[in-house]
Amino acid sequence: RAYTAVAQRYLQPWRKFARFSPGRVVEGLRSASRRGEIQIHLQRNVLANAKAFCPNYAFIFAAMMFFFVCTSPMLLAMLGTVGGGWAHAMRSEQFRSRPWTLQIGAIQVPLGANVKMVSLLVPTLLFLHFFMGP
Repeated sequence: RAYTAVAQRYLQPWRKFARFSPGRVVEGLRSASRRGEIQIHLQRNVLANAKAFCPNYAFIFAAMMFFFVCTSPMLLAMLGTVGGGWAHAMRSEQFRSRPWTLQIGAIQVPLGANVKMVSLLVPTLLFLHFFMGP
């Protein structure tokens, strides 16, 4: 029921998403070639397709990520470790309320919440890059 309600509200019909007409594609490319606008034609079609079917593409991406995680115990453990680390940091009252300061010699510079997030984000991205590859 939940999928049906969300699909009807956000997703385009899957038949419309999968419809592909080679004749129309070739005809459009020929007419764009005659006008010398192949690149413009392709960009316009890709942008229109992405705009119309963005939720469908996002659903396919999420489903593929779900299957990748389910079929790889190492990836599941790695994502659990990263998620647990972030959850621990976000629940920590000391992390949220205590300001960080950068001290260089006698100069002290207070660091804001964005710098805290970046300080956690960089090791997370390196960890994900190491396990998931480039």
